[in-house]
Amino acid sequence: MNNNTSHIQESTPAHNPAIYSGVSETSLQKPWITSSLVSQKPSVQCGRKVELIPKDDESSPLHIYHAKEVAKHTMWYFDQLCEERHIRLDRDFWKNTSDTLLNPTVHDPFGWIKVVGCYPGYGKSTWITAFILALVCLSLSPEYQKLIRYLGGIVVVLQKVETLNEIMQTIEKYFPGKSKEVMTPLQSWTPSGREAGYCQNPHIHSFAECRDGNCPHAATCPLIKLNESARYSLIIGMTQARFQMLYKTGHCIIPHTTPHGDLARRFVLFDEKLEMLHRSVLNKATICEAVKHIEENNEHTVSDRTLHALSSSIYYQIERPFSTLRKQCILPGDKSSVRDQLFGFCSLRSEESAEKVNKLERLLQRISSMYPSLMSEPLQDAVNVMVALNNPQTDCLFSKLDSFTILQASTPDLHLGNARTIIFDATAGVDADYDWLPSTVFLPSPSRKHIDRLHIHVYDDPLANVSKAALSKPWRIPAFADLIDEIVDTYPAPTFLCTYKEFCTPLYAQLSPDTVGHLILTKQKSLPYFGGTNGSNAFRDCTNVILLGYPRLSPQEYLFRSYSYGNRTVFREQAEEAIRQMSEQSDISYPQESDYLLPMVKQYEAHHLAARVEQELYRCAIRDPNGTTKIHVFLFFPPRDMLALLENRLKGCQIQNHELPSSFSLQKALSRKQKNGETKLQRLDHFFEEWSGSPIQVSQLQQELAMTAEAWHHLSKSDNFRALLEKHHVQATGRGKNRKYFRHDPSRL
Repeated sequence: MNNNTSHIQESTPAHNPAIYSGVSETSLQKPWITSSLVSQKPSVQCGRKVELIPKDDESSPLHIYHAKEVAKHTMWYFDQLCEERHIRLDRDFWKNTSDTLLNPTVHDPFGWIKVVGCYPGYGKSTWITAFILALVCLSLSPEYQKLIRYLGGIVVVLQKVETLNEIMQTIEKYFPGKSKEVMTPLQSWTPSGREAGYCQNPHIHSFAECRDGNCPHAATCPLIKLNESARYSLIIGMTQARFQMLYKTGHCIIPHTTPHGDLARRFVLFDEKLEMLHRSVLNKATICEAVKHIEENNEHTVSDRTLHALSSSIYYQIERPFSTLRKQCILPGDKSSVRDQLFGFCSLRSEESAEKVNKLERLLQRISSMYPSLMSEPLQDAVNVMVALNNPQTDCLFSKLDSFTILQASTPDLHLGNARTIIFDATAGVDADYDWLPSTVFLPSPSRKHIDRLHIHVYDDPLANVSKAALSKPWRIPAFADLIDEIVDTYPAPTFLCTYKEFCTPLYAQLSPDTVGHLILTKQKSLPYFGGTNGSNAFRDCTNVILLGYPRLSPQEYLFRSYSYGNRTVFREQAEEAIRQMSEQSDISYPQESDYLLPMVKQYEAHHLAARVEQELYRCAIRDPNGTTKIHVFLFFPPRDMLALLENRLKGCQIQNHELPSSFSLQKALSRKQKNGETKLQRLDHFFEEWSGSPIQVSQLQQELAMTAEAWHHLSKSDNFRALLEKHHVQATGRGKNRKYFRHDPSRL
């Protein structure tokens, strides 16, 4: 591997005691091993000899005997980890899963994709670690060298670099001094890597400060050496971010170099789903970023004349035809009232297309070979889209739901040569990204235990809208803060409160001290936010889950993803019908995206949200399959299709509908603005704030507020009036003109 790939921001059997240490002979008899089929320590002393490497056939499946050996070793380590961590897991499920994953048949060849849909907390991380330990054990045993040669090695792709380093520590614990021989955890600078000893420079304290090859410690830098040693390791670990980068270049599966030659790695394990297609987008920002990169990365080795020539080439070959398409993608009609076509298909194919493509490829080749520092991902994306636009066989999807953007996307695929792809994805059963993934096998999922303890509380009122636009209104955060205070007061327990990143600080500031005392915060002592909780186990003890918002994508992103991962023929049919309806619209108003949202896009959005919300729910105590404590989840104005999918996924859960407290409509009313000053309700609110609380007659109130008897009558009959009295702890006595108001408990102000 090239060293420059290091700088990516990331996110046992009985054998020689000198190799394996620290595991008790009686550990397998512990009560937290739930199955009666407790595995016995497999022996490496096996007299049965089987040829492991069929000649000239690397794609042949494992011999059944050796597949069982790997599965047996895996389950032995699985038991050890359960005993060591004091956890109870479904051993029968994982034994069956091991057999299915490792015992391929004629109808299930290498190269197929297998998806394990066990829900969070069910033991996938434990199984992955056990599988790695089993391979390490076998690789260190002379009896199994042919098996290891045939397996070639594996690649493990995880979400967080911290998990990679934890696995390295586990290997070192079980096999002292052997971890770095058998596994390479590819990574850039991280605090976790520093703790593990991968950075020798004491002056570096962040990823941005890492100088890579320019560091004075570069000659002995462990991070750089990881890239050099990866191909010699049986096991390669990396983050999803690194895999995605290597996937684009086609070098994500690094061969295993051994004295017997380069061997193909037979298993690629993914802990959680990742992007399963190549995608490029072209818009004005892409072009500007490509040009900006050229201008800012000239290390005084390229003349101004050459820079001008390159910028001119980008303008004439990319920006100008892009601008032409933008102007053409409009609805037919009167030229005096141009209306954008919200989405559709476009192309630049012509008789000169082949020549245009050749020029684009020569431009890219020239920059990458002669001026590599000027090469950038935006430029590569721009060229990819322009080549696709000139393809005589296809059109490209465009969108004007945001800025004019053109998409080029491959079909979904995660086939990695002869390697078997194994994806552990808890929400695979509801995630629409798998619908058109070829050659995919879904393994049986375990039944959910004690799901009846999950209580989902729904506030299905438009006033409870928790979109970013809705929460931006000044009255909503205070109103929701009051409601959250009420919820936590009713259910005082550890609480996972998650919202959008930009609302974390203002929401936290509005919550009562009692509520804050029950919240589980992030390491930065702030509220967790959508997108910032991936892979986190910090909330596993929470029995309250409050989602103030939903992890939505943009309308344009849903459009692109439903096309990329769905049936493209059906998508085109639905798009053409929507375009026809837009074209027939009689008035000249700008078409609204909600009026023309395709059925496929609506369906994709519902499945996406259901998958993401389910993941958020399983960050709490429900992830403990043996727990019995009631879990309370609070959802606000949830999309109905999403809620229906969740209810179907979580069969047996309790769903309760609630009315919003009167304070919601009151907060909205008090936030209204009118040109001639305050509303009557606002004047009364301000009076109560300054009022001493001593009894006051209705006539006096009317005089203080400059309000007629008729106006007072209408105000006093409203729900907001009663809510305002409750807000200020005001009570009334008497009737008619003799009616008086007083504060019940002035000390509470």
